[in-house]
Amino acid sequence: LLKPSKTFTWTDECEEAMKQLKEALTTAPILSCPRPQGTFILDTDASAHGIGAVLSQEQDGVEKVVLYFSRALSKSETRYCATRKELLAVVEAVNHCSHYLLGVSSFKIRTDHGALRWLTNFKNPDGQIARWLQTLSAYNFEIEHRRGRVHSNADGMSRRPCASECPHCSRKEKQETAAVAASATETIARESDPELTQWIDKWTTQDLRQQQEKDPDLKQLLSWKESGERPDWEHVDILASRRRWPVYADDSGGLAREQTSNDEIASAPFERIAIDILTFPVATDNGNTCVLVVCDYYTKWTNGYALPDHRASTVADVLVTEVFLQFGTPTFLHSDQGAEFQSNLFRYMTELLEIKQTRTCPFRPQSDGQVERMNRSLIDMLAKFGSHQQEDWDTHLPYLFCAYRCTPHESTGCSPNLLMFGREITLPIDLMYDADPTSTTPCPVEYVEWIRQAAQENFERVRDCLERSAQRQKRNYDKGAVQRHFAVGDWVLRFYPPNLNKSKLNPKYIGPYLVTAKLSEVTYRVQRSRHSNPLVLHADHLKRFHSESLPASWLPKVDKIADNTRDQANQTCFGDGDTDTETSEDEATSPGLDTALPLPVDLPRRSSRIRRPPARFGWDE
Repeated sequence: LLKPSKTFTWTDECEEAMKQLKEALTTAPILSCPRPQGTFILDTDASAHGIGAVLSQEQDGVEKVVLYFSRALSKSETRYCATRKELLAVVEAVNHCSHYLLGVSSFKIRTDHGALRWLTNFKNPDGQIARWLQTLSAYNFEIEHRRGRVHSNADGMSRRPCASECPHCSRKEKQETAAVAASATETIARESDPELTQWIDKWTTQDLRQQQEKDPDLKQLLSWKESGERPDWEHVDILASRRRWPVYADDSGGLAREQTSNDEIASAPFERIAIDILTFPVATDNGNTCVLVVCDYYTKWTNGYALPDHRASTVADVLVTEVFLQFGTPTFLHSDQGAEFQSNLFRYMTELLEIKQTRTCPFRPQSDGQVERMNRSLIDMLAKFGSHQQEDWDTHLPYLFCAYRCTPHESTGCSPNLLMFGREITLPIDLMYDADPTSTTPCPVEYVEWIRQAAQENFERVRDCLERSAQRQKRNYDKGAVQRHFAVGDWVLRFYPPNLNKSKLNPKYIGPYLVTAKLSEVTYRVQRSRHSNPLVLHADHLKRFHSESLPASWLPKVDKIADNTRDQANQTCFGDGDTDTETSEDEATSPGLDTALPLPVDLPRRSSRIRRPPARFGWDE
């Protein structure tokens, strides 16, 4: 009944069954009256559209239901993050059950959201969170985490059919991804199998879904969410690869990776990575001269690979064998405009692996700030551990990056290893003190479930941390930022870095350049002359050029010798004194070349060949 395409007819038998179910849930032995002795247990849960809770009490060693509670979320509450929704469920449930919970020595709150275990340890809460914590401070309780698959009582109270147009529900993303995947499957089938083409055109997606629900192999897999029993995922993938499954991404619960724009925050590990080449003036004993630095925008996982050179073939080989084959191919690959990254080989590699390659503006390292900041940290670390001759820096790279990945990052609050692998790696100090973090779950099945749940909790917390970090960085940047806006046809000067100037007396700005296109709010395409290559520059590197005449680089080339010869011929042909005087006055008052600096147009080019005027009116050589 939770599927949008599912049709259901409510009959009298259904009405009678619903009444019996309500009566069973609201009468003994399921529903019981509270007793003076016995610990109260409050199970809470939140979904995309509602919150729910069940108040129970331990009576004679058995949990008895005392009260049910649920309500729908308002329009503004549906925009809350997962942690805030779960906290809202706790506050609303406690307030609703206050006549039972006020004055008791202690009661237990159970939730499937692990982040609420640190509810009482919030540092410097403000606003809504502070008010909620103040409300809860009147009660004496402890919070216990319970896995989602056994937290079905409160989970069922918070569930309601999800609207297909909900912009904040992840189900829509999965539906969109499933629709794209189904469309691609149909396209491939039409091109390869004519018989399958007729079959696909004959059956609609809804018809296929109804037939799949009758299939004994798929019936259990399609209803795993309602039954609470997870199927064998290996079998799910095998069936999905061999049978048509239009809504596989939704039914299997797999994560759908959405193609986001370049300026959005990464939402999954290895969705967007940045790469850069850090060169050193001295080659090591192993012949290495540079380091390929790879950074993940989401987990902040970073590693460096020592290279003998930074040719395109060397960089591409290390990326494929050491990065992509071990961690998977990213959706976005960000780099500067280095020759190795803009080569045909690199472009062919990204097209083959279906990776969207993005790049920075020229002389704009801020556009690749994460990897550039990592380069600075790497240089500082190597300066402390390297030898005086600096010929052994490549031997320190694995140890330095290992220490970096074990350290919690300021933006996420977690270590890169925890976000990448779902756990902290075992270090020598863990073995010395017998504190192996991987020995908490003896059963592999439970360990996989624990990893999945821990990763989900970490990802939710990291998304909030990344958003706050991005807002903080934006505020700091906006304090000293100067907005520069240009229109197509404006003349600008380009900032030339001082380290590229051969002399200290050379100007810091060169040009002028003509703005030919506005690519975004901060990037422009400019051109210095009619025949020069266009450049894409950041607005911070441009400033307006003021002049009353058209720049010389945009003037048409006119041969001075031809002009002098033509002027002499005109004076000979039409030459008396009065006419010359009148012509000179007219030429002096004529506007000549328009110097109002409009958008230049391509004028007919005058040939530079010297033309000999005709020999007439007594004129000869």
